[in-house]
Amino acid sequence: MSRHVILGAGPVAHAIVASLTQRGIEVDVVSRSGTKIHGARTVTANVLDTENLRSVISGCDAVYQASQPGYHRWPQEFPTMQDSVVRAVRGSNAVLVSVENLYGYGPVAKPLTESLPLIATTRKGKTRADMWRSLEAEHKAGRLKVTAGRASDFFGLHVEGSAVGDRFFKSLLRGKKAEMFGNPDALHSYTYVTDFGEALVRLALDERSLGRAWHVPNAPTVST
Repeated sequence: MSRHVILGAGPVAHAIVASLTQRGIEVDVVSRSGTKIHGARTVTANVLDTENLRSVISGCDAVYQASQPGYHRWPQEFPTMQDSVVRAVRGSNAVLVSVENLYGYGPVAKPLTESLPLIATTRKGKTRADMWRSLEAEHKAGRLKVTAGRASDFFGLHVEGSAVGDRFFKSLLRGKKAEMFGNPDALHSYTYVTDFGEALVRLALDERSLGRAWHVPNAPTVST
């Protein structure tokens, strides 16, 4: 039976598990906390422990890198985390699926497409851009089979810390004004997290996806 490994146990991991189990694919979820997700085998491990991670993913067909440090620690810790994952996957036959966002593009005054350059100027945006360039270089050198899926702000099941997460929907459900960031009249794309999980699985299963990053299909852009 095919086996996929998900690093991280957040909303995206839940969505990936749902898509994999619907296909009858065995799935392991790896996290430091040992968080349980229905339908998956729980593995308690630290992705920074490269040797242990290598044994965890041994023999699997795909690895989804959905783990991340705290938002404020991205520049300091995210590249190191990815490097550990890369070294663990390198030399195996597994596809590495990078779970990404749109930060690397920087401020853009037109619709975002995969062909746009990664010219972010913020620390977090530069971090994301550099991390993708590193993965792309690994793929071009033949050391890894890499693909990536990029999403906008999430909404949906298990999503809490998003622009349209708990602070938005819980207030509405209580009959109160929704809390949100930014201009509510500005046009913005949102990604349904279930669709993101499905898209990432499709990328993992289709060799035509390898070597590049893909945007996840979203509903039409609307004002919040």
